[in-house]
Amino acid sequence: IEGAHQGSGLGHRFLRHLLRTRLLVYLVDVSEASGREPVEDFLILRGEVQQYGHGLERLPAVVAANKIDILYEGERAIRLEQSAVEAGMELWRISAATGEGTRQLIRRLSRKLRESALEIPAGKTP
Repeated sequence: IEGAHQGSGLGHRFLRHLLRTRLLVYLVDVSEASGREPVEDFLILRGEVQQYGHGLERLPAVVAANKIDILYEGERAIRLEQSAVEAGMELWRISAATGEGTRQLIRRLSRKLRESALEIPAGKTP
């Protein structure tokens, strides 16, 4: 939700929850059904994480382009991938409904966590 870093919607409650994570996955709907623009949604999400601060912006992150099973215009996913790459992130195309691409994403996340040099002592935030 835009403005979450200022407390809008679940705002701080949700962002505080992220402080316990070691890796972020930006899950973005790329289907036409939502009527939303995937790149804009991704940039808003990233902006909220960056503006909230607390080190969340330094966590390893990937982008998951969801709903590829109902994606009619491939350009939407291509534009999102370009934006993700510009941000230094990998993009994974998935369908939570059909499971397509989810196993590969989970394997990659597992590898990223193992490879991550980020080790947070218990009870500490990034």
